Amino acid sequence: MAATDGKRHRPAVLTVDANPLGARLQALVHRLRELQQKWCLAQDGAIHVIYEAGQDGFWIARALEAEGIEVIVVDAASVPVARHARRAKTDRLDALKLLEVLRGWLRGERGELRVVHIPSEAAEARRLLARERGLLQKEVGQHRDRARKLLLL
Repeated sequence: MAATDGKRHRPAVLTVDANPLGARLQALVHRLRELQQKWCLAQDGAIHVIYEAGQDGFWIARALEAEGIEVIVVDAASVPVARHARRAKTDRLDALKLLEVLRGWLRGERGELRVVHIPSEAAEARRLLARERGLLQKEVGQHRDRARKLLLL
């Protein structure tokens, strides 16, 4: 994770190692609160988090919002990257880029970033159910094709 209070030239880059995911999320919140104290920020001040939408779904956003943290979930394809040169792909560089994008978003630069709507738990469960059904149908087709090929042999 990368963090800044907006005043420092170089952001803090930290690693949160904990298992399972729930513990990792609590460790993240704890680290954010520690930085808030270390940087002498108001304890009731807003904390903003940004992350790319992925297969984890939106439970992370809902859990962070329950902790009083403002969350922005973005479409990964909308995060601008330099296309003219080969760019290293590391978690550290991705975190720094997302932090830069977040700072721009908070300044009002909202042109290129696509923010994803965080659905309700019920809506997310319906979508997940439809995805799982599609995957199972594809798997059934693969097994049927394999059985046909084995019978032909």
